[in-house]
Amino acid sequence: MTDFAAVCEALTILPPETRRRIVEEALASGYAAKDLAELMGVSPPAVSRYTRGDLAPSVGAICRLLMNAEEELANRLLVLAARGIWAYLRLLIENLPPGHALEELLSEIADYVSEKLATYHIEQASP
Repeated sequence: MTDFAAVCEALTILPPETRRRIVEEALASGYAAKDLAELMGVSPPAVSRYTRGDLAPSVGAICRLLMNAEEELANRLLVLAARGIWAYLRLLIENLPPGHALEELLSEIADYVSEKLATYHIEQASP
C-alpha cells in the first residue's frame, strides 16, 4: 500500500513543468478535464490553465490526483514524478561548485535512480 503522506512530502521538490506533465498524462489517459479536476480537487478551468502552461498545479493537487486515480494511472504518474525528481537532482549536481563534497555521493544516487527508472517501461497514453 502506498504511503501517500511520504509520497506527497517527496513531491514538494517537483518542478512546475513536471507537475504539468503529470496532468497532461492523466488527460491523455482518457480522463475528461472535468473528471480530472474532481480527482485533483480543483476547478475544470484550473486544469485548462495547467495544460496551457499558464499555471502549474500545486503539490497538493498532484497528491490528490495520485490518491484518487486508478492504480495503473497512479503508477504511471508516480514514475513521471520520480523522473522529475531525478532530473531535479541532476540539475543540483550540475550546479554544485566544482569539487563539492556532495558531488560524488549525489552522482552515485542519481545513477542508481536512473538505473532503476530504466526498468519502468511504462508506455504513456496516446492522445
